[in-house]
Amino acid sequence: MNKTEKMLKELTEAGGIPGYETEIRGIMRGHLKALGKISQDNMGSLICEKPGKSPSPRIMLAGHMDEIGFMVKHIASDGFIRFTTLGGWWDHVLLGQRVSIITRKGEVVGVIGAKPPHLLSPDERGKLVQRKNMYIDIGASSEGDVEKAGVRVGDPIVPVSEFTILANPKTYMSKAFDDRVGCAVMLSSMQSIPAGKHPNTIYGVATVQEEVGVRGASTSVEMVNPDVAIILESDIAGDVPGQWMPFVSAQDFEAGLFLMSQIMDEARHTDVFRKRALANGGGLLAQGAGLGLRTLIEARDFTEMSVLMHVQAEGFVQSMFRMGELIGQTEADKRIFRMSAQDESRHLAFGVMHLKYVLDTEPERREEIHHYLDKAEGDAAGGGSGDVTFPPVFESLCILLGGGVDKFDEGLQKFLLLRKRQINEYVHRLTVAGLGDRRQRLGPLMAQFLDPA
Repeated sequence: MNKTEKMLKELTEAGGIPGYETEIRGIMRGHLKALGKISQDNMGSLICEKPGKSPSPRIMLAGHMDEIGFMVKHIASDGFIRFTTLGGWWDHVLLGQRVSIITRKGEVVGVIGAKPPHLLSPDERGKLVQRKNMYIDIGASSEGDVEKAGVRVGDPIVPVSEFTILANPKTYMSKAFDDRVGCAVMLSSMQSIPAGKHPNTIYGVATVQEEVGVRGASTSVEMVNPDVAIILESDIAGDVPGQWMPFVSAQDFEAGLFLMSQIMDEARHTDVFRKRALANGGGLLAQGAGLGLRTLIEARDFTEMSVLMHVQAEGFVQSMFRMGELIGQTEADKRIFRMSAQDESRHLAFGVMHLKYVLDTEPERREEIHHYLDKAEGDAAGGGSGDVTFPPVFESLCILLGGGVDKFDEGLQKFLLLRKRQINEYVHRLTVAGLGDRRQRLGPLMAQFLDPA
């Protein structure tokens, strides 16, 4: 095991769920203490300052220490432990997970279980086991046994997963790669920069509670006040079945650069709309990865992804942004929508050009592309959470467009104009790309808004 692998093993096997980062913070402090002056904010994030030849620019390299985990919620009379999650867990992966409960007396190992399959009814067997029906078994037969082991309500629970080098020696398996890898990259970067010989002031930051709201990053950035912040974060693997990303040729350099710029655009949109919503005293819709997002991720190739995302989905969003002049109540709101629409215009232009190129060079794919759009339009028209007809979004838009709850009917009329604009601009884009016959294949829910040819 080389030096890097030893570091990854140490970082990933350490416990550190949100709010309980003591173990991993101690390890990070041990690595950082020789690299610069260490401080800690009130949330618990570590900040290592490494001065250079100039006090500015102030560059912040940040990775988060915390990992998703659990907390003891209830101890049943029969000795089984109910738990709640800290961070985003997919219920599919919980059953059979080995876990370690961190108690005052030490670690207590258990496993997540549920009602055995042979005791399930045929109807139950066809359904996902819900988290509320799961428990942790530590081998106790009573509540008293659990108490003797030192387990209490509120104790943190950490997944158990040993760092393992896989068949390909360049691939590893462990827990907490999101984002202990980011911490490792930050440490390696700080170690490689000669002390006092760089023209900056570098801050290596190990943040806390990222998995439950990016809390540590919010406080540490206030302390550091950086000119530039580089967030070191792992991403979704693209080399697994059912994804289009690995099949984009390395020679498609321009497409890769464009997608990188689009990612930055979308991240900026997410951040500015989040901040504006919170500044306005509003809340944010709690929404997971819906059907539309899964369709994009699971696209069979780049063309399918681009047609669905750039030509259709982003086009619908751009139409809504261009209506922002009606929605925006202040000049700041109007400007946000205007500038966001400019970004979307670039995304649309790329998608239309790509579709036109494919239709010109591979005309045999015409019906295949129609098939993509048949499915996507059906999903959109069905009122999914990514569509403006989704009830919470629809109602909110009608209120905003009308200028208040008491003007809902007026807002509804403007909403119908928005929908009309979305559909007609969508068909226009397809026509420009060479798919004008799409007009005849629109479903009735979309076709009703279409202007005469």
